[in-house]
Amino acid sequence: MKLHRSILLLLLLGAVTSLLAQGGKSFLKEGDNFRKEGQLEQALEKYGLAISVDPKLVKAYQARAEVNELLGNKQAAAQDRMRIAQLVPEDGDLGAAAAMAYLEVDSPAVARRLAEDALKKNGKNMQALQARIRACLKLGDLDCAGSSADAAVDLTGTTDTYYLHGIVRAALRDYSTAETDRTA
Repeated sequence: MKLHRSILLLLLLGAVTSLLAQGGKSFLKEGDNFRKEGQLEQALEKYGLAISVDPKLVKAYQARAEVNELLGNKQAAAQDRMRIAQLVPEDGDLGAAAAMAYLEVDSPAVARRLAEDALKKNGKNMQALQARIRACLKLGDLDCAGSSADAAVDLTGTTDTYYLHGIVRAALRDYSTAETDRTA
């Protein structure tokens, strides 16, 4: 009798879990439809429901972050981007995106931590390097900003990397290098 109850309980738990996952995907789809129709507030509500039903549904967090960005809800978008990075820790690009989002809400310490986590996964992640440069500058850590800017220029000498390198060099009072970088 106990064995039958245990089996029945396990089957019931499996069925509930399956329904919840399907429900999350259904809410996600409804949110996507509202988003396509330009009904962003309703889309946010559906994405929130998808997340409450399935807290590991990365696509729902991504969609909600994007809609929050469209609506100017930068703090909420940053929180969702951090959650995405936590759910998929092996993807440094997601951590770099979260770092950039936290720079947008003026949280350089959080941005730096997220950028450094992303760089541990891929030391050549340009978005993470740029986020760390900007975060270190805001935090007044010019050694960190300088080494990160040097690494970015060494990796890819683009207009963006030279621009950031020039800003860091100016902060370090290396005006000749800063001037050269800004015209590169």
